[in-house]
Amino acid sequence: MKGGSKTAVPAYGKTWWGQQWLNALTKIDWSNRLPRGRAYANKGAVKDIQIKNGIIEAKVQGSMPRPYKVTVNIPAFTEREKQQLVDEVLTNPALLAQFLNRELPADLNDFAERNGIRVFPRSWADFPMNCSCPDFAEPCKHLAAVVYLIANEIDRNPFVVFQLHGLDLLQALKNRNLDVKKGTAVSILTAAELAKPEPFDPITPDESIWSTLDFSRISPIGDKLLKLLPDNPIFWEKNFKNTLGKAYKLAAKGAAKVEPEDPRKPESFSWHHDLTLHFDASFCLDRLSFRDNDEQTASDSQPDNLSQHFGNTLLTDDLRAVEQASDTVRALYWIQQFCLKLLENGAILPQLLQVGKNSFAVRWLPATNETTVKTLFDQLLSITPANVVRVSLPNNQA
Repeated sequence: MKGGSKTAVPAYGKTWWGQQWLNALTKIDWSNRLPRGRAYANKGAVKDIQIKNGIIEAKVQGSMPRPYKVTVNIPAFTEREKQQLVDEVLTNPALLAQFLNRELPADLNDFAERNGIRVFPRSWADFPMNCSCPDFAEPCKHLAAVVYLIANEIDRNPFVVFQLHGLDLLQALKNRNLDVKKGTAVSILTAAELAKPEPFDPITPDESIWSTLDFSRISPIGDKLLKLLPDNPIFWEKNFKNTLGKAYKLAAKGAAKVEPEDPRKPESFSWHHDLTLHFDASFCLDRLSFRDNDEQTASDSQPDNLSQHFGNTLLTDDLRAVEQASDTVRALYWIQQFCLKLLENGAILPQLLQVGKNSFAVRWLPATNETTVKTLFDQLLSITPANVVRVSLPNNQA
């Protein structure tokens, strides 16, 4: 890392993560040493900065002919802390979106704080430092100059703050099949992978969970999620944030208007049936099958209107009928209500899905980075019987 420039006067702490680095420094001062340290950084007095094994070493030109030697020791993350941070990034779609844009998510720092992981210093007593100058203050103006330049580097590259703690986050993510340098995931989830059967244990739904489901707790978060995206990402010619924002608003408007249809219309199933939903390779609802009195029967509905017809059948204001329905129908009813509430509040995130050799689709996921959404999602998952959904794939994908 090179020192400061004599011809340019940078702003330090332009990003929230650069400011976090400086916060501890700005809480202290010794006889105007901080402004003098900034001035040293601006005029190029810092001749060289090296970062190795959690130690920052630099040479700063002062009033004497020979530059002063500066060292700052940054505590290394433990292996467990490194693993926690990498796992949190990979399991949180919102964090991934920001990292792919080379931004440091504030939510990741919040996660670190909750788990006792110190990413940024609370005070400079956290980082042992030394300067060979005769000044008694710590930090002296030479140390302050180095700290300011590190803040400038962190502004430009937020991954530096993890490197200071001995975690090469870019490489760690790449080792887990996410190449942030290229701005894209190395692998894209395929329909075959998504449809792969998983072992399951039969469940008896906990009746107490049904009564605790409260989707009114989901608050509007679409605008918050949109802030994670840049206006003009490399994969979109126009303002992608505006395009996606309009889609969120249309979905929310449509979801809020959904109402039960005429109850006299024929239903696609009976509420006491145990249902299985069969999807094709593009994850479109292809047919229904249901079990009644130990007999398996296929739906007669046509594929072109089955999805809408099925959804309309589940719409009802009669909660008594829902309570008396089979476990599968009751679960599907509440899943649909959950999805409508997610759409209404913009609490969804897109994920690319490969459905064929050269064909792709967008899969919409609940924004489980939000605690309320995650809690409700886990509750629904725990009361949904297995084998409610089956996917038929071509033989070359099965």
